[in-house]
Amino acid sequence: MSVVSYVCPHCSAKLVFDPEMQKWACPFCESSFDQHALEATESTQTIQEPFTDTVDATVIYSCPSCGAQLVTDPNTSATFCCYCHSPVVLSHQLKDDFKPSKIIPFKTTKEDAITSFKNWCCGKWFLPSDFASPSQLQKLTGIYLPYWLMSCGTSGNLVAKAKNIRTWSDSSYYYTETQDYMIERAGSMRFDYIPHDASSKAEDAVMASVEPFNFVDLIDFSSPYLSGFLAEKYDVKQEQVYPFIQKRVEAATTEVFRESIKSYNSLAVTNCNINVQDVQFDYTLLPIWVLTYLYNDKTYFFVMNGQTGKIFGELPICKKKVTYLFFILTLVIFLILFIGGGLL
Repeated sequence: MSVVSYVCPHCSAKLVFDPEMQKWACPFCESSFDQHALEATESTQTIQEPFTDTVDATVIYSCPSCGAQLVTDPNTSATFCCYCHSPVVLSHQLKDDFKPSKIIPFKTTKEDAITSFKNWCCGKWFLPSDFASPSQLQKLTGIYLPYWLMSCGTSGNLVAKAKNIRTWSDSSYYYTETQDYMIERAGSMRFDYIPHDASSKAEDAVMASVEPFNFVDLIDFSSPYLSGFLAEKYDVKQEQVYPFIQKRVEAATTEVFRESIKSYNSLAVTNCNINVQDVQFDYTLLPIWVLTYLYNDKTYFFVMNGQTGKIFGELPICKKKVTYLFFILTLVIFLILFIGGGLL
């Protein structure tokens, strides 16, 4: 089974996951199904076999609804037909090492993302005219991005020098008392689900900007959650992201040690050793709304956490609008000075 489309048992229309209802909805007969009911309709899934082009490694498949020949890249796990918009899950991409163990389903809808985007753009005078146009908003896409979630323990110790300085005076002298201390802290901590994106297409800083995710909603992976969204499989291995997560947990452990040392005028850490142990990775898909805009050969991103609604974006500046405003202000100032001079 390689290409799967989830079908409504009542009218045979394609089902998509509805983040608001947390169910699979039919856009035609308005039926909805929870996961248990959907699993009971598994025999109604439509299955097609994709063809992989060995020259450029693209994946070609026939849309189960309209028969159009569609092309995806090797990392796409779920998509939809650009002609009839039927959602499909490329289940052959979700096998073996590329099968996620966990997923957080979308909690926010496309309408939520559009509203947040419009509010974010509101009052920004120098944006290009088509930045928030209807045609641009159509490009807003819900994507399940691959993440590595690392869980681990840490243990270590910190040694620091601290000082307390006290000053006072009497009628004859000023006094300074300096007390030096050697302080040591030791302990262990536990970290669960530290995330790092596992897609080479995603910019790490952009993805980190919409964290944190609430991992209370983390559930075992089930491919029907992908229906109606795009999804990618990882192309960045866990050993590649480990050094970045390792730095995060070491820094967090060190900060806890430092925060436990109080009531001193100054503090200087002389030695700190942190060991990371019991490392476990979970390959997980996390929900992100993404909108890109190409302006003057630079790509600008708007991203929204598909669970919490937290947003991040970069704004392009239209130089023509800035120039026009400068011209208008210059003209106004000139007229004011000219009229003012004539009245003198």
